[in-house]
Amino acid sequence: MAALSKIFFEPFVYNNCYELGHTWTPNCWKAFFDTFLYAFKESFKTYVGFYLATSAFKKKTKQYYLSRMLPHVLRSSLFLSANACLFMAAFCVIGKLYGKFNFTTLGFFPALIASFLAILIERKQRRSLLAVYVTNLASEYLFNSFSARGYIKPIKGGEVLLFMIVSATYMYFFRKPNGLEKSEHTAIKFFVGASELTNEDHWQATEESKAKHALHRVKQLVGLSKYVNKIIALVKDGPRHKRCLHPNSCFSYLTQGAIRNFVIGYAIQGAVKLLGALPKLFHEPQALWKAARHRDNFGCAAFLGGYNAVFRLTCCLLRWLTGGDSDAHMAIAGCLAGSAMLFYPSISVALYLFWKLLESLYSKGIQAGYLPRVKHFDIFIYSVSTALLFHSAVFEPHLMRPSYWSFLQRLTNQRASSLHHQLTRLSVHFLIM
Repeated sequence: MAALSKIFFEPFVYNNCYELGHTWTPNCWKAFFDTFLYAFKESFKTYVGFYLATSAFKKKTKQYYLSRMLPHVLRSSLFLSANACLFMAAFCVIGKLYGKFNFTTLGFFPALIASFLAILIERKQRRSLLAVYVTNLASEYLFNSFSARGYIKPIKGGEVLLFMIVSATYMYFFRKPNGLEKSEHTAIKFFVGASELTNEDHWQATEESKAKHALHRVKQLVGLSKYVNKIIALVKDGPRHKRCLHPNSCFSYLTQGAIRNFVIGYAIQGAVKLLGALPKLFHEPQALWKAARHRDNFGCAAFLGGYNAVFRLTCCLLRWLTGGDSDAHMAIAGCLAGSAMLFYPSISVALYLFWKLLESLYSKGIQAGYLPRVKHFDIFIYSVSTALLFHSAVFEPHLMRPSYWSFLQRLTNQRASSLHHQLTRLSVHFLIM
């Protein structure tokens, strides 16, 4: 206990906030406003893209784009900017009040104060989403930190195993009335289709119409309509179990979903790679071509395509073997389909979906009366998780998710590493027991 008290609370750095934090200016107020301006500029760019993408996915009306989107972008940008500049403010205030810093006041406590005040600016509807997101990042950092210190031993393929469990749970609730939140239900339906649902005939008909139109365009382009029609007819006329809800053969059902998701996966990851390659285009003309054929694109495509194929194959196979259908079949299919993550291992995706699932189960527990409702729990979770992330940025940024560390650097105009570099220069090192 005495050792922990010494690590966490005894002072070990007597330098002031200028020498450690805002090294580009000795003025605390200037450092505060500099941080805000850089953060707001980067936040605005980030949230414009974010709201455009999510609005397009949710098929928002023209009225939303004209009247509501800009206020939402500005408010979210202000929230994120406040989180950055309030950290600097809290850091300076603590330094001036105590004249020294310790393990907790260099990162965790200033970030805790800043995160708590900043999240109050953001809309209530987004607080739980942000809490899940930063909890995902914080848990990944803690896992890396404990692994680096030898407290836990990573399991090879552990992210795939976790994803299989999460996938099984999600699929178990997928078909139940009010089993999942609307956003989760819509997302799963987008990737696996609606043929496993009994009340989604209109949606399925719409999707089939879109697929037929796309196929017709392909046949026109290649000029092989006659031969393609014969192949399609052969595939569609295969066997189908009487309990299957899809209109054509089971083989047609499987291949159609697999091909569709393969294309979606390649397009999603390819778009991310292409956007990342744009800044390099002027001095590296081949950057776009390299991004378009990056192996991650094929990995993501194989992951989504394989997931859909294994899920549909398992559902149909279980109906053929048992002669019936049940929610347990959905769970088994979801678990086996989760193994497709072997093509695209991602601890980030697995952890995010895990925490999102826990949030959904907690909400269901509250609605059923089994669990208590903790007021402002999302604010608490966001504040603590973000404080851990800022703390890791100060002491061990190499254990953070690289993409988030890069984001913090952009948010602060490459000044997020200033405190860590100063501590390294002063040869201040710590070892958490």
